[in-house]
Amino acid sequence: MKAELAGVRRGNGKAGFKAVLSGLRVNLVAPVGKGVELIFKYWLGVSLVVYIALAIAGAAWIHFRHVSERSFMNWTEVKDNVEIKAKPEGIWTLVHEYVRSPALVEIEANNDEWEYAPGKKCSANGDLGSTLHPQDAILPSAPVGALIGKVGGSTAGTTDGRLFVVGKRALLQLDQNTSGPLFLTINDQLSGLQNNDKSIKVKISIVYVPQVSSPATVSPIPQPVANTPVSGAPIAGAPIAGAPVPNK
Repeated sequence: MKAELAGVRRGNGKAGFKAVLSGLRVNLVAPVGKGVELIFKYWLGVSLVVYIALAIAGAAWIHFRHVSERSFMNWTEVKDNVEIKAKPEGIWTLVHEYVRSPALVEIEANNDEWEYAPGKKCSANGDLGSTLHPQDAILPSAPVGALIGKVGGSTAGTTDGRLFVVGKRALLQLDQNTSGPLFLTINDQLSGLQNNDKSIKVKISIVYVPQVSSPATVSPIPQPVANTPVSGAPIAGAPIAGAPVPNK
């Protein structure tokens, strides 16, 4: 900058004046650019901290709500680490002797995988890309390889009892007309159960809901119909028995 001013004093005139302006631009624009850069970096850092804080708070809230819901539900019976084999002895694995109704039944599977065919692995949610046809499986409405359940019936039946899909987690509400043993198995073709392998462990929680008795019905009191004579009452205009007959 000093050199430019010296040029102006020496009489370089126009060229010296342009040099002075150029030096001013450099001296003014450079600090402004650095300031903008610092503001941007500060804003970016604050935004990143806020984003991380919100993500942690959201995850903590979801965990707290899940724990609160489970602690609020006072489960009557809880069975943990119940093993469900992909190759059962028969069709179903009996996991609870008898569930009386009405009740709520929660079934949660772990993250293990089992095989519904040699080399075909999946979780309790099943394999949506399986080449097997679900309509040939035990429960056609569920994915092949999914964890399914049944309330009532026998260990060898597929049409008895109430069938339902479990997946990794299910909450089943049993009304007062549904009760019996609880079974679990893999959703597969009956002919393909013997080539399955591995197992999945589940947690079973049951709470029995008090049955609300229906209010007693009260029979309505019969009301007399208008203009209907009461049984045994005298009819208007009719002579009374034993009364003297007037002379004509």
